[in-house]
Amino acid sequence: MCLPLRYGLITWGYFRLILAGIILLGASLSVHRRLRTTVDRREEYNVFNSFNIIILSIVILMVVADIILGVIFIVSCHKKNVKLISKYYHYTIVLLAIFIPLSLYCGCAALYHMYTTKPPLSFILAFVLLDLFSLFVYIVIQIYAVLLIRSEIIKLKNNGQFRFENKAAEAECYLRIDNSIGQNKREDETEKNDIGVITAEV
Repeated sequence: MCLPLRYGLITWGYFRLILAGIILLGASLSVHRRLRTTVDRREEYNVFNSFNIIILSIVILMVVADIILGVIFIVSCHKKNVKLISKYYHYTIVLLAIFIPLSLYCGCAALYHMYTTKPPLSFILAFVLLDLFSLFVYIVIQIYAVLLIRSEIIKLKNNGQFRFENKAAEAECYLRIDNSIGQNKREDETEKNDIGVITAEV
């Protein structure tokens, strides 16, 4: 059973809110853990760790903004508000433009950390299969959702134009009906005049 496009986007909006909440929780716990481990480490590690904390803080701000705009997107889909959906569409494009470089940096930083610490092979496989693959799938799904949102915007705009053309057509039909009624009245009057002339001649 296939959902209509608008209901599919609403379902995606709720799913994205849940996913954003999980990401927000994980990023917040990661920042808290890094803040606690910064105190007893050497200076070089502290500089690297502080930079990661800044990156994670930016991610948290982006996720909070995503949750707020996600609620706006769900409401706008329920109400078929094209303006709000368009704003969310442009926000999603900007978010992807920021999220992809951040994801590449976090992935490279994690690979560098694994290269220096030499973790077990099972940990490396788990990181590649779970973290990197899930990140790639999320970006692909996000790009697909952008295309769906664009299709919904075009659909709603076309529906609005179709209603306007219908009103014009109805008005045009109304004028034609009036003209035909007037023409019938003139023909009736002409027939009455002809009957009067024939009667007078007789």
